[in-house]
Amino acid sequence: MSRYDWMSEALCTQTDPEIFFTGHYGLAERLCAACPVRQACEAQAETCERGLEQKYRHGFWGGKTPRGRAGTDITGFYDDRDARIRHLSTAGRSAQDIAADLNCSTRTVWRVLARTELEEAA
Repeated sequence: MSRYDWMSEALCTQTDPEIFFTGHYGLAERLCAACPVRQACEAQAETCERGLEQKYRHGFWGGKTPRGRAGTDITGFYDDRDARIRHLSTAGRSAQDIAADLNCSTRTVWRVLARTELEEAA
């Protein structure tokens, strides 16, 4: 038994695949809502797209748009990055050095640090 056997039950295999890649996802959303293997499809999308930015995700999978899927796993990335920014800042690193180390902008570093100050003050 293959880990892809679920795909034979997917409703999308019985329709025009274009509806899942046009950017107008109304029909795709209705099909996915009724699909018996939607959760397996969503898990497959997560596996295939893990770590990808939203701009590199395409199509409607598991009932979600590319933006919707990016929101499911990218949050952890930002949480980790923000924690590293705070840690490096408390270790005395400059915003420029932190930005260079984490491949982000100096503006991002300042935003994270400002948000941290606001949260601590509250």
